[in-house]
Amino acid sequence: MIRNIVFDMGGVLVDVRRDRAVCNFQEIGVDNAAELIDSYHHKGIFLDIESGAIDADEFCRLLCLEAGKDIPRANIEWAWKTIIDPPEAYKLDYLLNLRQHFRTFVLSNNNPILIDGWARTADFSPAGRPITDYFDRTYFSYEMHCVKPGQEIFRRMIADSGIVPAETLFLDDSENNIASGREAGFQTLLIVNGEDWRAKLDGLLDGQNNYICIIMNRLKGQKTKIMNKRTSPQWITELAEGEVFVFGSNLAGMHGGGAARLALKWGAVMGQGVGLQGQTYAIPTMQGGVETIKPYVDEFLTFAREHTELTFLVTEIGCGIAGFTPAEIAPLFRSAIDEDIANVLLPESFYEALAG
Repeated sequence: MIRNIVFDMGGVLVDVRRDRAVCNFQEIGVDNAAELIDSYHHKGIFLDIESGAIDADEFCRLLCLEAGKDIPRANIEWAWKTIIDPPEAYKLDYLLNLRQHFRTFVLSNNNPILIDGWARTADFSPAGRPITDYFDRTYFSYEMHCVKPGQEIFRRMIADSGIVPAETLFLDDSENNIASGREAGFQTLLIVNGEDWRAKLDGLLDGQNNYICIIMNRLKGQKTKIMNKRTSPQWITELAEGEVFVFGSNLAGMHGGGAARLALKWGAVMGQGVGLQGQTYAIPTMQGGVETIKPYVDEFLTFAREHTELTFLVTEIGCGIAGFTPAEIAPLFRSAIDEDIANVLLPESFYEALAG
């Protein structure tokens, strides 16, 4: 069953225009641009900036040396950005819908000029939304200091995201990258640069019946319930922009152990036991029985409904020091499933508990 979908950027999300970029770099003075720029795997300093070996400033300096003349940085940035076309609105709308059913990611060989200077800004989409609004997390080679088709970039992404490769579909336009993704354990789908791949992807997902996960509610003998299953990573070590770490706390806000202690690195405030704090959200679990936790979970879910720009990664709140079990806590989050609150990700153990 597919639960996660990983998209390449160039050639999948946006169309690659390699020949146009070569011409434009030649126009600004880089005569050997055709030798350095490739649709799939750049060479020389163009590879160095994508691998994170050099930053944007160093790239611009070295490019001037390569050209044998000073080139204004604005011209370099312009030429870089002409290697792709802006994303088409139909793809972005499709991605927003897809994200209601799956965890979605980007894994791309890319550079800071394109990503920090365009993709992560409001200029990325016609709707004025950055690329981070369309995915749960984004992984770019220059930040990971490794590139596709090497295995290391896949290993690092898997470790950081907590995804299971066998439950993950990887889309790319490079046969070498597809082969490497398959070696990493992913299911794969080869895309042709410029194509509308929606029907191809829909057919694959429909064929595997992946839009829904069937969960039997055995506790009350009710008929089968259908829900979208979105799981939070078992081990959360980093947070992307817009992600919120949801942890169990105490009313005094003494974040001294377990997930609460970890929350301090993302903005949890000592003395504050409830609500949003930096990139964390505290739910008190130490004040009594499960019935005393429910009002705070309800308050959290209301907050999540009102803040769809955020993605909430719920940990096994109350299942550590507080001494509760997932079977006791999971039912408190039932409405997140019944109402399909898309930006609330629950632990796998909660889904298992609800399945009976």
